[in-house]
Amino acid sequence: MNNNYERCLAIEAASYPELASWLAMQSDGGRFVFSTYGKGLLYEIQKELGDACASVSGKMTWFEFKCETKHTGNLFLESWSDCPKTPGWLVTCRADYLVTYFRQPPTIYCVHLPTLQQWAYVKRRIYAYPERDQHRHGGPNLTRGYVVPVEELRKEVPITEWPGWTVGGAIRWRRPILAANGASR
Repeated sequence: MNNNYERCLAIEAASYPELASWLAMQSDGGRFVFSTYGKGLLYEIQKELGDACASVSGKMTWFEFKCETKHTGNLFLESWSDCPKTPGWLVTCRADYLVTYFRQPPTIYCVHLPTLQQWAYVKRRIYAYPERDQHRHGGPNLTRGYVVPVEELRKEVPITEWPGWTVGGAIRWRRPILAANGASR
């Protein structure tokens, strides 16, 4: 296994306690379940529906998580998981929300995934950005996607931002900076 790919998996695993505190804030009664890294049926559910499920305002809501160490100001929108064999999560995932977590400084961006997919492929706006190979993490597959600046994307797609801060080694989440349409998620 590639060391960069293993590091990527470690970043994701280390992020889950911090994401859990955020997800507990979003869910009814703090109840949620992670679906990641299961085998068999759980793996198939995660592949299609996302990394976690929570009851939000009485509705089952799925979240797809992407975790990065350092805030770059960009989102990587994966078009190919293994080019040209396997389409990426931007094409295949049916989660309700894409949640991108940057660990330094702690920041979460949350976007309604069907709206992002419509922006990308129905409105064809994704093609304004060059498709690039993902070399940062390495890994066994040739991953491709689009690097889209958050500030450019938020002009066209509602994105809610949660800044965080560290208190005694734990992340605390500030009130969200609301999306352009006033949505709280």
